[in-house]
Amino acid sequence: GHRICITADAAKGAGVARATVVAIDEQTGVMLACFADPLVLGDDHARVAQEMFKRYTSTVPDALGRPTVVHPRILAEDNTTGQIFIQPAMRLGLPVTVFDTTEARQLLGMQHTKRAIETGLLAGPKELAEECDECTRDPLTGKFKGKKDIMMSYGFWAWNQRAEHLTPRQEKPMERVVDGKAIIRALMRKEQHRQWGR
Repeated sequence: GHRICITADAAKGAGVARATVVAIDEQTGVMLACFADPLVLGDDHARVAQEMFKRYTSTVPDALGRPTVVHPRILAEDNTTGQIFIQPAMRLGLPVTVFDTTEARQLLGMQHTKRAIETGLLAGPKELAEECDECTRDPLTGKFKGKKDIMMSYGFWAWNQRAEHLTPRQEKPMERVVDGKAIIRALMRKEQHRQWGR
């Protein structure tokens, strides 16, 4: 009965970065399934996501006891190589939600992933352990180096989950808003009066 999120991170299939598909229980943050492969091509990568989508689609009763089909949501990064996965996934009829990442969002996702690993919440296959051993942060640029594909996929979910729960910015009451331009103009007039008064 828990909501499931599937995240997919594309790679070129050239044996360097790994293409991933990760299923996460949105209520607990536990990784339910993980696929990671450096050689898989985009159409096969999308088929892995399709199979995971089918396996985690469930039927639950609604408020009146009627069976309701609940599908996982699918997230895919649209930066750089993302379309290698997104286009074949959409041709298969998968409801992919695409998003762009920034360095700040990647950092936020990786921080969440790091905390989840440290607290024992996030456990996974040996590839995740390899990433934990290999991934480092450059002390000069702050960027992550080394294998990090599964960690990033989990981080995608963590960042999107956090973004979903952010409430709209509350507007300040008008009496608490500071009009900087008006203050500067008033000070300039005061200064002009002082100069003319000399």
